[in-house]
Order: sequence, then C-alpha cells, then structure tokens
Amino acid sequence: MTSHSPSEIRMIEVVEKGEAAWFGPSSVRIKYGWWKHVDRSISNEGKILDSSNV
Repeated sequence: MTSHSPSEIRMIEVVEKGEAAWFGPSSVRIKYGWWKHVDRSISNEGKILDSSNV
C-alpha cells in the first residue's frame, strides 16, 4: 500500500513481509524518506492486508 501526502511531496509505503500465520499478526515494513524504514506488526486476524486494514 502506498499513501501520498496532500501536496504529493511525501510518500509512505507499507510492504508485507512474508504471510501472516492463521489468525496471527502480519509483519510489515513501513518505508519513508529516501532510505528509511521501520518494521512493525499489524494485528489483522490473518486477513490479507489492503487499504481497509493498513
């Protein structure tokens, strides 16, 4: 998933790392800036990640 700022100058991208276990959290990498990122876990009950739950 990619999200742009209202001015279209900034952008963040959320990338799923692997696949979620059955009813487990998803591991994601949130990319921002030129080379920066942060790894997080999203509790989404094993659902496929999309714009409605990221």
